[in-house]
Amino acid sequence: MVCRFGASMENRGRRTPRVSVNINKVLGTLAEVIHNGTVVCCDSLSSALLAFFEKVNEMKPPTYQLTFDDAVDIWLHHWSGEFQHRIAARYDVNPGRVNEVLKGSRHAGSREVAETRKMAA
Repeated sequence: MVCRFGASMENRGRRTPRVSVNINKVLGTLAEVIHNGTVVCCDSLSSALLAFFEKVNEMKPPTYQLTFDDAVDIWLHHWSGEFQHRIAARYDVNPGRVNEVLKGSRHAGSREVAETRKMAA
C-alpha cells in the first residue's frame, strides 16, 4: 500500500495538492492501532500501515451532495461557458457529479428550471 503526501515519481517538479491533516488525530489513531492491537498479526510494517490507513479513512468527513438548486446553478454555469471541472471545484465535488447533472441522470428537471430562470433574467 502506498500513501503519497508529497511529490511522487510521476509528478516530480509539478505542484501537488496539499493534504490538510490534523496531526494530533493521526498520531492518536496510530497510537490506538498499536495499543488496541488492531493489527492481529503485526509481523510486517505493511500490515500495521494498512490498519492505520483504514482507521484514518474512517475519520474523513462526508463529501458534499449536490442539491436540486445546485443542479440548476450548474446548468447556468455550464451555459455561461464554465468548464465542468471548475464547476465541480466550486461545489467541492468530483467532476463526475457535475457530468451526471448535465447528462440528466441526476436531478432530472433541473435543466427546465434553469431555462426558465435564464429566461427571467
